[in-house]
Amino acid sequence: MVPIRWRGGAEEVLHLLFGFAGRTNRAKVWLFSLGAFVAWTLIIVVAISAVAASDAARPNAAANSNVHLQGVLDAAFVPVLLTLLFAVVVFYCNLAVFAKRLHDRGRSAWWLLVFILGPGLISVGGRWLSIQDADVGIDLGDLCVLIAYGVALWGMVEFYLLPGTAGDNRFGPDPLAKPT
Repeated sequence: MVPIRWRGGAEEVLHLLFGFAGRTNRAKVWLFSLGAFVAWTLIIVVAISAVAASDAARPNAAANSNVHLQGVLDAAFVPVLLTLLFAVVVFYCNLAVFAKRLHDRGRSAWWLLVFILGPGLISVGGRWLSIQDADVGIDLGDLCVLIAYGVALWGMVEFYLLPGTAGDNRFGPDPLAKPT
C-alpha cells in the first residue's frame, strides 16, 4: 500500500481542490470523494434541522395550511441557498480533482465531457428514440440507457480503479514517484 503524501500542506490541498494542472493519484480521489460525501451529509442534516427547528415548521392551529406551507418555504430559503452554493463549489472541485486524475491516466481533461455529459445526452437521445421508433423490434431507448450506464461505469473505473501512468507524462511528474 502506498502512503498518501501531503507534502505541501494547505497549499497542496487547495491545488487539489481548485487547480486543474498536474496529476493526482487514486488515493487522493477516494479521499476527496469520501470527504465530499461526509460534507454533503452534514450540510443536508444541518439544512433540514434548521428548517425543522424554525417556528414556521410547527403547525399553528389558527393558521390555514397555505400560510403554514409559506412559512416553511420562507424558513427553508437560506438553507437551500447555502446548499446550492455548496453544490456549485463541490461541482467545481469535482472537475478539478477528476481533471488531474485524467491527467494521471495520460488523458486530456476534455474526457470529462464524455464522462459528465455523455450519459445524460445518451439517455435523452434514447428517450427520443424510444418515442420515435416504437415498432423496431427492440427498444432503442432502453439500449441507449444501457450504453449510458456503461459510459458512467467506464468513468468510475477510470477515476477510481485504474492506476496512473508510471513515470512522468505530458501533464507532469508521477504523483507516486519518490521525491529526490
